[in-house]
Amino acid sequence: MANQDSRRLVIDADVVHSAGETEHPISSGCRRFLETVLDAGHQIVMTDAIMTEWRNHLSRYSRRWRKQMYGRRRVYRIEKEKERDNNLRKRIDRAVHKNQKAIVAKDAHLIEAAIATDRLVTSRDESVRGVFKGASDQVSDLKQIVWVNPTRDEETPIDWLRNGAKAEAHRMLGE
Repeated sequence: MANQDSRRLVIDADVVHSAGETEHPISSGCRRFLETVLDAGHQIVMTDAIMTEWRNHLSRYSRRWRKQMYGRRRVYRIEKEKERDNNLRKRIDRAVHKNQKAIVAKDAHLIEAAIATDRLVTSRDESVRGVFKGASDQVSDLKQIVWVNPTRDEETPIDWLRNGAKAEAHRMLGE
């Protein structure tokens, strides 16, 4: 069971895919982030869409890590009927340029899962982050989403996790 200060994080498949055992900066950054999620007592959010994405992209390291998260009961499962918000998707779709619609459709499930939990997304995808950030002017639900890239040292992702993964204004899409 997670501790009372734990937070529920939506982790994109690009993070679990990149987390490996090499010392490459991206691999080691993602690995340290996942280790800290486990050590700090946080939970991960799981939906059918996230589970499918992860299944196709898990590294060997991430498979072991995921097994530990399940073993420690640190996986928060969103009920199937609460996974998808078509109204939110339509509002986001109207707020983005037509050449951005495909990128938004691919990752809308991350936003939906975040809104259903603690509003925390971890992803390396700076393109989609920028699109959601731009859309936050028209879609107020996006404003309070915290987006952290575990490979950007200037975002201090490890310290953020250790200090409770709080919703700090400079991390929000609506900043």
